[in-house]
Amino acid sequence: MQVMSFIRPITLGRATVLVLLVCVLLLGYWLWTAPPSAQAGAPLASARATGPLALGELMPDQPNFCGEPVPIQDPEVRERFDREFMLNVYDYATITMILKRLERWKKPMLEILTQYDVPADFLYLMVAESAVRNATSLAGAQGYWQFMPQTGLDYGLIQNAYVDERNHPLKSTRAACNYLKSSYKKFGSWTLAAASYNMGAGGVAYGQQRQGVQGFYQLYLNEETSRYLFRILAYKYILQHPEQYGYRVPPSERYQPLAYRTLAVTRSIDDLAAWARTQGLDYRTLNWYNPWLKSYSLPVAAGQRYELWLPLQQPRLGTYRPPADSTPPPQPGG
Repeated sequence: MQVMSFIRPITLGRATVLVLLVCVLLLGYWLWTAPPSAQAGAPLASARATGPLALGELMPDQPNFCGEPVPIQDPEVRERFDREFMLNVYDYATITMILKRLERWKKPMLEILTQYDVPADFLYLMVAESAVRNATSLAGAQGYWQFMPQTGLDYGLIQNAYVDERNHPLKSTRAACNYLKSSYKKFGSWTLAAASYNMGAGGVAYGQQRQGVQGFYQLYLNEETSRYLFRILAYKYILQHPEQYGYRVPPSERYQPLAYRTLAVTRSIDDLAAWARTQGLDYRTLNWYNPWLKSYSLPVAAGQRYELWLPLQQPRLGTYRPPADSTPPPQPGG
């Protein structure tokens, strides 16, 4: 039996081969010599023969945090800064996601910082803490500002079986402002206030007393805190000028601010999923707009009030009428 082949070899003329070869060489030359701004998706320049750019080629001569100068001429300080900057500027996936998320929360969080007279640079402390998401740490810190449970309670963030206001993006920002202002009042330095956010005011004060120095850059601190401020600085300069470092995230790819209306809740809601349906929502959407909700119920004590965010133009499909004597459901496991 003879098998017929329907595949015929393709023969290219010598001229065609030469044209293709020239095109490949030209493309390669362009990719090799083009400036970083012409290379889509490449943070900084590609790692060419000259290697990655050094810190001095990227950063301002006199970096500062909240207007407080960073003594970059100190070689130990410079090396710490260099390490954090390089680790983050080349972390393309993380920086790209941060740029996407930051678009949603930058304006309202900066407005709160301004209201509380806290410098705008602290926005990048939030970035360093959580990468602009409701993260949970192994130690139990929660939310955009990574409050530990007791610290959150100390600064007015309600936490129980039904709600955790550490996950409320704006309430937690106000709580962070109060913490930072308290630390600034204690230390007289925003840099030290940032350090205390990481290791606690007691840890900073003990280091000052034990070592006999006052300034952040003179203190010998644990590794996490000694790196912390420089990580914040790295995010500050990268995110303020992302295009300079090769990051181009168009507005259409950034996460836009939530359009929502606020509904005051002064009586208990025994079934949030059922209540959400009367508002034209599913429970998933309700929780997305209100990530501080932890349960299917929302008990409200006498004189207490919560504010739920609902999609601005979501149609209402019904009316939820709570029982006349609505009592909180039992605690889980109770």
